[in-house]
Amino acid sequence: MYDSIKKHIPKKITAMLLAVGFLFISGCGAKPSFIGNAGKNKGFEQVEGEKAALENENLRLEIDTSDGNIAVTELGSGKTYYSTDPNGVSNSWVNGPTRMRFLSQLSLNVIDKYGTLSSVDSRRSAVRENGFLVRQSDSALQAVYRFMEYKIEITVEYRLDGDRLAVSIPVNRIRCDGTYTLADINLLPYFAAAGPDEKGQLLIPSGSGALINFGSGSGGTISDEVYGTDPMRLADYKTETGALIALPMFAYMYETRG
Repeated sequence: MYDSIKKHIPKKITAMLLAVGFLFISGCGAKPSFIGNAGKNKGFEQVEGEKAALENENLRLEIDTSDGNIAVTELGSGKTYYSTDPNGVSNSWVNGPTRMRFLSQLSLNVIDKYGTLSSVDSRRSAVRENGFLVRQSDSALQAVYRFMEYKIEITVEYRLDGDRLAVSIPVNRIRCDGTYTLADINLLPYFAAAGPDEKGQLLIPSGSGALINFGSGSGGTISDEVYGTDPMRLADYKTETGALIALPMFAYMYETRG
């Protein structure tokens, strides 16, 4: 079992995803008490102000304690990257369920006792239900999300590692109490997303790499196996074939940010 789910964001290549997969977390562990008891752990104290922050010689990280939105600033260049772009969310095309997902730092797939799969976002199912708090230690920040209806609690941990932001979900900080099974977690799905007026390219791990221009009209989700097929999931046939993903890397290149 993995110790945690991690996402590392280096200073220059804005989004490199490492060990992000985590599928079918059956049962989610023992029955807990939720926020206020299970949310506590040694060395962390709840933040009461509007913002919580960490800073080193390269980066400054801020978390809004009201909604979990994060901002990472490169101190050398002054560039800031957001988990939700404050300019993009004001556009008219972001509305309804799409708006809720865009405002979320976590999205989940959960399965009920009848086998029905449902998608859940942290903004609607945790933050809006008073199921969110931020804790801080000397070297890390924790954002604790309680998905009230589903009785699932997940802690996201943020640390600064030199010129990188390291984000992880410790497995022992995933807690479930109820009839829902947690199938998968999507961490920071819109981190550093480009605004509607920005120009640049997105590098995706297709074969030797492929570039997609911002505003090209391309859409959808990239989801494929890295380093080949898990032997536990081998099938007699495949419905489609593609180039092997040998390096799990994504990168943004902004023309309008310098």
